[in-house]
Amino acid sequence: MNRNILYITLPFWLIACNTEIKNGSAQQINVHVSETHLKVFADLQNKTYTAAEASAVLSKMSERGNRFCRDNLAGKSETTDFLKSGGAAELAAEWPKSNYAAMVLGCRNWYTMSDMAVANDFIRIHAESANKTRQTFDCYSVGFLQPYIMAANLNCNRLNIVDADFRIIKAHFDFLNLIKNKPAANIRSLIAELKFSYAAGGPTQNKVTDGALTIAELCGKNSETECLHYLLTFLGKFSAIKEINLILSPLHEFRFLPDKQRAASVFYTSNAFDPNFTTEKQFEEFLSESGKTAEDSDRLIIYHQSEEKSFGVYKLNKALQISTVCADRYRNVLASRYSPNRCRCFPGKTTEYDTYFDKKSLNHQIKNYCSDAG
Repeated sequence: MNRNILYITLPFWLIACNTEIKNGSAQQINVHVSETHLKVFADLQNKTYTAAEASAVLSKMSERGNRFCRDNLAGKSETTDFLKSGGAAELAAEWPKSNYAAMVLGCRNWYTMSDMAVANDFIRIHAESANKTRQTFDCYSVGFLQPYIMAANLNCNRLNIVDADFRIIKAHFDFLNLIKNKPAANIRSLIAELKFSYAAGGPTQNKVTDGALTIAELCGKNSETECLHYLLTFLGKFSAIKEINLILSPLHEFRFLPDKQRAASVFYTSNAFDPNFTTEKQFEEFLSESGKTAEDSDRLIIYHQSEEKSFGVYKLNKALQISTVCADRYRNVLASRYSPNRCRCFPGKTTEYDTYFDKKSLNHQIKNYCSDAG
């Protein structure tokens, strides 16, 4: 029997019309900072910040960042109080042939979810778990909506949100504190209170100053109803999450945090391991850093193709060996095009590609697809 029948249509008729938060929470929100970010940003001095400390620091970074990005886009001399001496050169050395640096600097921020049908990834993880009713996870995720969809579908003992973009981290910080401080507020009003600066991609492309984004805009091509469903589910489970960590870090400097509960670790990475974001050398550095905080249990890492439903689940063991749990085919589709004089049409073509995980997987040759898409 095909296990993909588990990916059933969500019972949206169960979604309550009332979108009020029922649960507040007193858990601590911690912010962790990578070495690269400490070298780049003037306001970052510590590797770890409490919620009280992080509030002032992130607000100041956002204000100075707005001036920096405004001057940068206008071709003027950039604001000097935003970066440390040599900060820009540090980023250029890390990502010389990429627009990744603009994202790290907060001038190009991907709030809109480009991944399609993300919940299927976590439904598959749940199906693979040994104890489907009581299994708890140490949850890690990049992106803005993706961590909340993850927590809605898995029992996250701890929620760890990872991003190299300080504005994404700040948006999470503000949203989570609104949930804690306004437990009776309406979910749409909470989202409306957030300020999203210099948005990139999708329907938010031209929103470059502080302003609100709707749930529909944050969802991208996904269903607004579905996104709302998962946000509400997350709010219902919020108080059960014992710890929240916001990790400002590129993936190649990221380390899994020590976990006293020793819950199974799951890391949703979206397409952050694509070559335009992460080089092969940086991927090897990610594996090396992961080994420095190795727990007894294996880690599951999810790759999700941008703009598609295709995804893969990979297991990373203590010896830093990768095996494939399941992986769909990842396809690049090139559209047909005309010659400059429009006398000739070149047909489009579809090519398949392997991720860094596939290339290192011990059992990549065994095809086990994650979804019906294959």
